[in-house]
Amino acid sequence: MKKLLIILTILFGLLLSSCNLQADTITETEVVTNTKPTSSVKKATPTPMYLSELYELKMFLAGEGWATNIDKSRIFSTSNFGAHFFDVTPAEFSNLPAGGGTYTHFANSRAAWVCRNQAGENGKLFRTSDSGKSWTAIDLDFPCGMMDFASLQLGYILASEDVGMGSQYMSLHKTEDGGSTWAEVFRHQPEDPQNPGLPSSGVKNQFVVLDENTMLVGGSEPVPGSLYLYQSSEGGSSWNRKDCQGLPDSDDAELTPTNIIRVSNTEAFVTVQAFLPNQVPMPTHFCHTTDAGETWDYLSSLQGVAFADFGSSEVGVAYAEDKMYQSTDGGKTWVDVSVGLPIAITPVAVDMVSDIFGYMTCTITPDTLTQNRIYMTVEGGKLWKSMPGNIVDKSE
Repeated sequence: MKKLLIILTILFGLLLSSCNLQADTITETEVVTNTKPTSSVKKATPTPMYLSELYELKMFLAGEGWATNIDKSRIFSTSNFGAHFFDVTPAEFSNLPAGGGTYTHFANSRAAWVCRNQAGENGKLFRTSDSGKSWTAIDLDFPCGMMDFASLQLGYILASEDVGMGSQYMSLHKTEDGGSTWAEVFRHQPEDPQNPGLPSSGVKNQFVVLDENTMLVGGSEPVPGSLYLYQSSEGGSSWNRKDCQGLPDSDDAELTPTNIIRVSNTEAFVTVQAFLPNQVPMPTHFCHTTDAGETWDYLSSLQGVAFADFGSSEVGVAYAEDKMYQSTDGGKTWVDVSVGLPIAITPVAVDMVSDIFGYMTCTITPDTLTQNRIYMTVEGGKLWKSMPGNIVDKSE
């Protein structure tokens, strides 16, 4: 751990030095910066001068990773800790009808899958193994949907087939050759909407693959006292509903998983939004599994959580009611570390890579999420430093 921290700190310092030399060549939107005198207390980097559409990040330990804009119509890759992002959007995107929805999965710094629906037609899948320099297009015979891979070869797509009257009919598809071909695992049928144990009722918004046979689905349904969390240990052919032991408000609240965070093939966290009558802000509960979702235990709660992530079994961060919190005991307790937040800009997303290393997206346009800035931490979320995030066209 100490060795990793030293390496990241050195790389971070070198990167920031090189970034300062390039700052006068960038011409984007200018915002107010902090001009107060410095003190011996650690302060966050002032609000940056340069903004972009970078929104959702998936980064890896070597400083390589991916980003998308808010509607995932543009795909970017970086190899230098976010100093520069290359636009690697598949060329065929411009020829596809808009409005169909796009889904992504980034396995490592080189391998990625992007699936884009074609407004009323089946989906088109794009696959790369060279960080987006080239893409292979694959026509699907089903819609795109939430997508996750257990390995570079084996993955699943959970596709929405129809939505209406409080129900969402789904189909699950499996690939064993990296996405070239797909086999249907199940499809909801009107005459048997509960088969295979994953109900057609409710809206599914979370899908995580833990290993080749084990996966989790979370969603929402207006039924008080029922946690919409399902697990399959048989490759999606059968599903069982799961509870979180000790969960508060379990009888009165609508309980909706908002994020399932995979730590390993057996360990995961889930954030559960509790919708209680006449209560604002609403509590978010944290639950944890160490047996691949067979059982879940309640850990803690925070009010008004906007986003959260865990970089390891022990260390996680959560942004709630304009404050940043850090947990170092696996989500059991939380400490306010808001002093490390950037000023005059709103945090909107986080990607913790490890227990000390992670990225945060902030914005000055919360309504559109188009004028954003990325920050990096090597202190587990206690302090954030602004990164350039310069977008470079792939042809340059």
